Amino acid sequence: MKKNLLWMMAAILVCGLTAEVLMACSDDDDSRLSEEKGILEVDELRALVLDAKGQIAFDFVETNGMYRIGLESLEDARNLTALYVGEGFTGQPYTRTLAGNKGTVQVSMGDNGVFYKVHFAVTGIPSFTLNLVDGSYGGNAFDIYHKCSVCGFSWMSTLNRCPREGNSTYHPQK
Repeated sequence: MKKNLLWMMAAILVCGLTAEVLMACSDDDDSRLSEEKGILEVDELRALVLDAKGQIAFDFVETNGMYRIGLESLEDARNLTALYVGEGFTGQPYTRTLAGNKGTVQVSMGDNGVFYKVHFAVTGIPSFTLNLVDGSYGGNAFDIYHKCSVCGFSWMSTLNRCPREGNSTYHPQK
């Protein structure tokens, strides 16, 4: 009986150690996958908001860290914002947390011709706020109207590439 008890104790100990090792490996895999997903999310955002030189690709506003892009409608602003924060965006204040502790993209409501304010606090991207403004509010102060030949998206800015496609294929119109 004592011998059986020793074997049972040894078996329980081995099972416990095996489970602990497997869980540790699983945690390593989860953190590695989270890190990889976070890097991918950052790369996608970098392609959308930075130019080829790694600078913020939107028009600078007088306030430090504030940029803007003019859009034709609230629907266009929602669609563009959904690219930055994901499918869960409903048009209300929202925060997207990137995987692997890579940062956040936070959306708040705008006023006085601003549809949304999108604040980027993301690893590898300078921290900034992008105002998605009504391009017709107070006239078109941007002077340049673009329409992407790939997706048809329209924007008013000195930005010469589509903010949705990340390409420089567009047809400028005045």
